[in-house]
Amino acid sequence: MEKKIKHTLKTLQIEYAFLWILSILTIICFETDLFPQGLFADNYQITYFIQFTGILLMLLLIPVAFRLFNFSFLHKIRKMHLPQALNHYKKWSEIRFFLFLIPLLLNLFAYYLTLNTTTLLCVGIILIASLFCIPSYKRINKELYLQDH
Repeated sequence: MEKKIKHTLKTLQIEYAFLWILSILTIICFETDLFPQGLFADNYQITYFIQFTGILLMLLLIPVAFRLFNFSFLHKIRKMHLPQALNHYKKWSEIRFFLFLIPLLLNLFAYYLTLNTTTLLCVGIILIASLFCIPSYKRINKELYLQDH
């Protein structure tokens, strides 16, 4: 069973790293002019709409990502057998990463398309928030009550 836990952890760590790598690759693509910059910088209506959407998604999805592992949800997983519990834990952790990825990429694209730093602030907030969800062996054990704490 220890092997299955380590495999799940390794998978989650790779997916978490993908979140950061994808954001860095997006920045590199814009900075090397593979994607156009400032496309909507002079159109205030589109800039406002893009910024509003990016900020709204960040404000909605980040709390949802943090609340995914609330007590009632974890209580249901803890009642399952360990292999099934690990699969559910992995699935919901992946959903959490996806909830970070959506506003992250939208705000990165919004920054480079509008050249307005408001969305860049949102990117920073999302990346900092993702630091609170780093998958670790200790976290899996704690959240699934695999060890006494």
